[in-house]
Amino acid sequence: YKALLATTTASAASRVTLAPLYVRPDGIPIASGATIASGSALESGIWQRANGTYVPATGDLVFTGAPSPSAAAPLLANSCNDWTSTAPLDSAYIGADTFADPTWWNLAANGDCTDTLAVYCLQQ
Repeated sequence: YKALLATTTASAASRVTLAPLYVRPDGIPIASGATIASGSALESGIWQRANGTYVPATGDLVFTGAPSPSAAAPLLANSCNDWTSTAPLDSAYIGADTFADPTWWNLAANGDCTDTLAVYCLQQ
């Protein structure tokens, strides 16, 4: 697995080899690699973890680092200084894993780098 995270020098999509189709552990299709790269609406939300457990109904916030998976982080603060900082910065891009609309990737740019949030990972 590889984390789907943007930095200021690389988009999240450029860091992974995108598969034709991504499927949750329970067999439900999530989306094509092209859909994931664009940050578009998914066929189904990413509300199941790799170990087979499901996220709670309230969901998890997820660090992403950029406005879309195909974009690099516009500012260092948007990616918690390229994922090296746990300082109380509050402008990291975050998504929400209980949504299949584009907020799965970009809910807001107000994630605090001191928070413990989930990350999306893709099987390589």
